[in-house]
Amino acid sequence: MSHSHVSESPGGGQLSAEAAALIEEQLCTSIPDGAGRVAHHNIVQRRLKAVGDRLGYEARLEHHVPIGCRGDAGRVDLVWESADGRRRVAFEVGSYRRRGSAAKLLHMATTHQPVWVLIGPTSPPR
Repeated sequence: MSHSHVSESPGGGQLSAEAAALIEEQLCTSIPDGAGRVAHHNIVQRRLKAVGDRLGYEARLEHHVPIGCRGDAGRVDLVWESADGRRRVAFEVGSYRRRGSAAKLLHMATTHQPVWVLIGPTSPPR
């Protein structure tokens, strides 16, 4: 079983206690043994989308971001947006801390609360 944790990035307010508890529940649910890195990522991504849907957000996978680490376009793994547009959360899910993920989340921080979910072992930023 692999371990996961949520690391909230600066800015954007706070997740509700209910949202945090549901996210934690999903991250603590085991992933099938033998799931590769990409499968593990996709399972966590879909679980977080389901939490957003359950909480009444419009939850979308692979949201376009106009800037990445090298100035090129990229995608954050998931966004949640409330129907009234007042509450927005952007998620990056990864096995490692990467500069590109940090750049995308910092860009999203102007409109969304950024949340970085690290799955498995961590390493220095790349």
